[in-house]
Amino acid sequence: MDINPVNVYSLRTINQIFSIFHLTFSKDYSFSGETHNFWEISYVIKGKCGCTSGDKIYICGEGDVVLHAPNLFHNMWVCGDSECELFTMSFDGTGFENNLSSGTYPSTEQEKYSFMQILDEIPAIFGGYCFDEFTHLTSTSTPDNTGYQIVKNHLELICLSLIRRGKAARLTPSLDADSKCYAKITAFLKENLDKNLTVDDICKGVFESPGKVKKVFLRFTGSGVINHFNDMRCERIIDMLSAGNSVKYIAEKMGFSSPYYLSYFFKRETGMTAREYLKSIAKTEKSE
Repeated sequence: MDINPVNVYSLRTINQIFSIFHLTFSKDYSFSGETHNFWEISYVIKGKCGCTSGDKIYICGEGDVVLHAPNLFHNMWVCGDSECELFTMSFDGTGFENNLSSGTYPSTEQEKYSFMQILDEIPAIFGGYCFDEFTHLTSTSTPDNTGYQIVKNHLELICLSLIRRGKAARLTPSLDADSKCYAKITAFLKENLDKNLTVDDICKGVFESPGKVKKVFLRFTGSGVINHFNDMRCERIIDMLSAGNSVKYIAEKMGFSSPYYLSYFFKRETGMTAREYLKSIAKTEKSE
């Protein structure tokens, strides 16, 4: 009997896990938001929460899966009068770009099972862990560390399931007036990252009053629209620096009067100059 093997390729695989946490948030909790260059996935175990994901607003309930792509601003807040229990992981890998889609999905039974299997492995990985505290990944995965392998495999299964289900499986974003306004403003900011916008510029561009813009951004980001816009500009600068562009070139493309002013702006917003950031990238790559 002839046996012909089939080659199996790992087209989509997780290579790094950055953080894991399992927390219960009180009814008044609100997280102001963040942006990072890796994926983040959350599973709502109990309760109800709202979140931004780029320019969209989602209201999430028990059993929902929330996925944020790299470099996508996101935050969350607890909805209603009860607490919200969340399990969240951040990760990176290959084969996910243009396949995974940000948004909120109702979970399948298989996805729920995989999340629970990951939760069951955490005590073994960390030698016991406190239910209500942030869990930092300080230990190193080794070839014989089966706990990390199980976590990796189940997280890949969840991602593959979301890819197979596709964009059509996502829940509809919130469509109330504030959510629509937020989406409109965010789209305008994204289209004008090469300009030094003022609040007046933004209000005129989206045909909204300063009071409305302030209200919407405080509700969904916890900060002002200019702070959010500056964060978006810094992310664009970081992307261009990482791609090997010079500070002079970026200053010209981003509408800064000089490389000096770009570095001043970047340091004011991030705590380091653009050149210092470039050195930190080179140091990290060298250590790896």
